[in-house]
Amino acid sequence: MIALYEKEFHSNSNKKDIWLKYYKLAKKYFEHHGNLEIPSYYKTINGYEYDEQGIRLGHWIQTQRTVYNNQRKTRLSVIRFELLKEIDMRFGSKPRDINKWNSRYELLKSYYNYHGNLKIPTGFKSINGYEYNKDGERLDTFLSCQKESYKGNNYYKLDFEQIKLLEDIDIKWYTNNLNYKLQKERITDINLERKSTEIQSRVYSLINLFDNTKLPTKEEINKEFIKSLNIK
Repeated sequence: MIALYEKEFHSNSNKKDIWLKYYKLAKKYFEHHGNLEIPSYYKTINGYEYDEQGIRLGHWIQTQRTVYNNQRKTRLSVIRFELLKEIDMRFGSKPRDINKWNSRYELLKSYYNYHGNLKIPTGFKSINGYEYNKDGERLDTFLSCQKESYKGNNYYKLDFEQIKLLEDIDIKWYTNNLNYKLQKERITDINLERKSTEIQSRVYSLINLFDNTKLPTKEEINKEFIKSLNIK
């Protein structure tokens, strides 16, 4: 299939095919890990090992999903679609397995209780949480995924209970402790602003359906909305 794709691409263009370069890395990841559940922040050089100096394979995988679901101007060609199916690409959203999250959290908690911190070495796998075992869960990857989800860089969104559980074991959402408080406040402000804007827009649209002659301004709606939530 790859040979057919290369033949078709080069017959229509003399440019270097960047898509195929990413695909080959994704194929290596799949062959090594058995899936394409790659975190959005994942970077690699060889496809199956994380490397901060590598290319953003996780971001590319997410892009293929958004292209397939018509969330971008470009379209996924039939042959690219077939190539991705060969490596078990998941094009839809993945349902959250809360039991799996809870079991991995318990391992993370065991690591914290034993070592007194969450400074988990790269590649650390464990069955009991505090001792390395090559057949265990990748705790460093799980921890990184939680941080990225908290920052809004992942498909999965942490709920308030999960955030509380992680903060109970002293998770550091940001590596720079000096900026931690400011960055956390910024994330909170951004989320509040987005929620306010979203609800404000819905309220405004609803009022518009009932009365087109005496519409309040958006500023007035926003003021009443904030007042109703008792936000200071």
